[in-house]
Amino acid sequence: MNILQAVILGILQGVTEWFPVSSSGHLVLAKYYLDLEPSLSFDVFVHFGSAAVVLLIFRKEVHAVITAFFAALKDLPAQGSSALMNTPERRLAFLIIIASIPTGIIGLIVSYFYEGILSEPRTVGIALLITAVVLLSTRSKGGNRTAKDMNIIDALLVGTMQGMAAVPGISRSGFTISGGLLRGIDRRVAVRYSFLLFLPAILAAGLLQARDITGDLDYLPIIVGVITAMVVGYITIIALLKLIERGWFHYFAIYCVTVGAFLILTT
Repeated sequence: MNILQAVILGILQGVTEWFPVSSSGHLVLAKYYLDLEPSLSFDVFVHFGSAAVVLLIFRKEVHAVITAFFAALKDLPAQGSSALMNTPERRLAFLIIIASIPTGIIGLIVSYFYEGILSEPRTVGIALLITAVVLLSTRSKGGNRTAKDMNIIDALLVGTMQGMAAVPGISRSGFTISGGLLRGIDRRVAVRYSFLLFLPAILAAGLLQARDITGDLDYLPIIVGVITAMVVGYITIIALLKLIERGWFHYFAIYCVTVGAFLILTT
């Protein structure tokens, strides 16, 4: 991989990881049309870079959830299960753990049994159309439920939708944020929960992939790609937050339909 390819893949990752258009689907397209495919080591480090961007932007939320989680563990012997849910931050930490269970199960099933079949461009096109339908379903959705109102059903639904994003063409951010909106969760809370839920999923997936890295690493393209993905990703997340605040989230369905239909008709 040369520097230009690293920059292109970094931009692609930085934009499509956060906008609800599926980063994995676009990597399939980059491989198919541009003969670009990230190495395993590049993919792992870029995803760790993406996690670092989330930690930077949501650092206050991450600190609050981690602190609440350990406080809940400390109070667990005296208060029992109520210690896990008696503050919004503790509830959020507990629901992130619950949601991560279906995410992990579905993600492992897809990666071990169906990854090759689902990585064909036409299949990606179909998945993008499914993403478009989900995005359109959120038009005028959302409510006033906050973190203190969320429950296990919310967590299982959003976690399941995140697991489905292991299929190239299914957008992780699109599905998880949509899941929250469809459950009547406030837009800002749905986004916050989606991005916090992203962290354990991407870190676990990255550590699993890292075990398979072999040989000498070509560090320069990796560093360039990671920095590019982080800078572009930071800008993209800020833009996405503003778009969701304005209720424009569902407009990404237009892009998904256009690209999805093109792939189905031409490949």
